[in-house]
Amino acid sequence: MASLSASAAGGIASPRPAEPSDQSIRLILRSWRAELAPFPNRWRRAARVAFVTALGAGLNAILQISNPLGLTMLVNFAAPEYAFSLATAITFLVGAAAMQLLTLGMIGALANAPVPHLCVFIAYTFISTYLIYGVSGLGRLWLWVQIPTVTAFYLVLFDHRGLGWDNAQMFAGLTVSVAMLWLFNNVIWPAPVSAVLSSSLRTTMERSRRRLELLMRIFMAEGGANPNHDRGVASKLAYHLTLLESAIRNSVNVREPAELLATVTVAERIHNEIDRLSIVACTQLGATLDEPGRLALREAAGALDTALEASILGNEGIASQTELLARIESLRRVEAAPPQREALARLATHIENIAALFPAHPYELPPASAESADPPPKPAFHLSKFLVRFCTRHTIAMTIAFVIGLFDNNAAIHAALWLLMIGGPPSHGGTAKKFTMRAIGAAGALLLAALGTIVLAPNFTSLPPYMMTIFIGIALMTYLGEGGGELSYLAIGGTAFVIAFSAPGPRPEMVGSIWTIWGISLGMIIRAVVSVVWREHMNRTLAEEFERPLAALVTLTRSARLEHHEIIAAEMVIITGVQAMLTVATDAQLEGTSVGIDARNLVDALDTTRRLAFALVNLSNPERSRERDDFDTAIRQRLESWLASLRAQLEPGQLNIAPLRTMVATAMTPDLIAIAVDDPAREHIARLMLTLDSQLRMISLR
Repeated sequence: MASLSASAAGGIASPRPAEPSDQSIRLILRSWRAELAPFPNRWRRAARVAFVTALGAGLNAILQISNPLGLTMLVNFAAPEYAFSLATAITFLVGAAAMQLLTLGMIGALANAPVPHLCVFIAYTFISTYLIYGVSGLGRLWLWVQIPTVTAFYLVLFDHRGLGWDNAQMFAGLTVSVAMLWLFNNVIWPAPVSAVLSSSLRTTMERSRRRLELLMRIFMAEGGANPNHDRGVASKLAYHLTLLESAIRNSVNVREPAELLATVTVAERIHNEIDRLSIVACTQLGATLDEPGRLALREAAGALDTALEASILGNEGIASQTELLARIESLRRVEAAPPQREALARLATHIENIAALFPAHPYELPPASAESADPPPKPAFHLSKFLVRFCTRHTIAMTIAFVIGLFDNNAAIHAALWLLMIGGPPSHGGTAKKFTMRAIGAAGALLLAALGTIVLAPNFTSLPPYMMTIFIGIALMTYLGEGGGELSYLAIGGTAFVIAFSAPGPRPEMVGSIWTIWGISLGMIIRAVVSVVWREHMNRTLAEEFERPLAALVTLTRSARLEHHEIIAAEMVIITGVQAMLTVATDAQLEGTSVGIDARNLVDALDTTRRLAFALVNLSNPERSRERDDFDTAIRQRLESWLASLRAQLEPGQLNIAPLRTMVATAMTPDLIAIAVDDPAREHIARLMLTLDSQLRMISLR
């Protein structure tokens, strides 16, 4: 049996290098500078969202629709990845009308009964929020059905006679927005989400490639390069996951989302590995290497650059991979003093880890025949404990805002409810930083709205200046949101801006804007306080979210005996499960090491999980022998042992602080290396299993 070196199966994470504190002001500023850096189509996409929103604002003004709900929808869905079909648009509008009529009747019956009124508000908020985020057929679009119905519970207590007019205004705004979004995203300015994602991934890879070239020059101190020249590259994982979620929802077969998921995880792993490599490169120990050593390093870096370029262009091949591995081996044999030799060894390891990520192994993707297969089944509904906790926190925040608004006796406080619904999607962590950035973004947007009102109201009465102000404000906020890191949360300011700076033209008086601004600020404060008091513990979320893809892995170990539709269903659970867990990684990236999770190692483990799942299907061999049966049994028993350990930890009071490390450490199964089998397919699976075992041990920092 071939040596089961884990690094051959996609790169095993190297021991953690000593990294500088992620809280240093210098690193934070460098990270922000990296996020603000322009990249292809960034301004173009921001201008698109701003143009659609400004046009919608002008159209609403012409139609005398004063309610800003439709504008908030335009801000949040004008990007091409949020395109929906005509059937979805019609279903949404019919659902919105039906729910508004139903809630108006219910609210009318409860308006004079305060306690039942508040209890129904609480129950409706909890149930509707869970359905929006927990049912795959709904999604965030249906928040704009929830918002007018929840708002009606509040506004009826101030002006029950005008409630029908308020709801008619909101529905009219939604109708205009849905029509505009369908036309722009499907007819006038279409852009398939898969194409947008592929373009962004190529840009990400190209930026990583350019940084790698700079780091090699820094390491050898060539051309005056020094560590201060390394600007870093902001991770775009969060942005890519937004695109990927839409691509998965609209997929017509299992291969397309599997390929996109593979590209997303590989691009992020390359980005992370270059981040690790930068720590070695910035020591500049290569400056004292002799000429043979420098030549070997240049050749290895050049071979990697060639392989990266081929991957970006889609021309991956075995020849460039073989050449790269040969150059890496030559680099390892360079004779140098101990500090330089150790630095070169670490560089060689990082380069080898990157090299192992491409070209894509055919075993680790669905077969090409899957492109013409039947559409994948929709994910089955399952009760999510994480979503239950989120909905509970969300409902508490909404109830607090509701009660404070009643004590304040001001209808404008309904803006707090709007911000809580629009600006607070489910979060796995990063609470403090997220809401700090959202509060700053909202404050900046509200300042811009106040300034626009002061300047425009007394001086301009026509639509063009009003629409131009909307365009400028939304373009700036959307540009920030494209970064994908901490600063991307400033983009919530776009929603706050159109709420405060709305009606048919800028508000002619400041009182309405001031109360709206206070309502928006109140919503942000309440959500921040509730989230800090009741924080989501990431180790619990990690264990809960990993359970479903792990159960699907166990199912796929029996793929030779499964029906085709059962295999496809399990593969989709892997795809959606890995995509969901990658959002945990993005939250861990934002919060830093304080959450106790290494986001980079989590991405590594999730990529290996994806590879293992498809390998189990593609490499299942109907030919039987005692050795093959023993090996297959060992793989299945190990995964079943992991699953049993994880489920035991999810029992009340049993969760370990490092659940995945505990899961693999307590597995009582045969050693895969001890089971000899002359089968390359099973050797590949064994390598992946050993790699995953090692990576899962390194996710938790505690």
